Amino acid sequence: MLSVVPINQFVSVLRQVMLDGASLPSLWLPLLTMAGWTALFLTAATLMFRWHKR
Repeated sequence: MLSVVPINQFVSVLRQVMLDGASLPSLWLPLLTMAGWTALFLTAATLMFRWHKR
């Protein structure tokens, strides 16, 4: 379960690129997971944000 947490995915990708020299195309699954989390959070924020109380 911890492997899909966004910060864990980010650190994993960053470590693989900077220390191991991995290319971005080889990291498609963690990048796709982070994109999914981003879409989920942006959608939730858009639906929940209100300028004024109803």
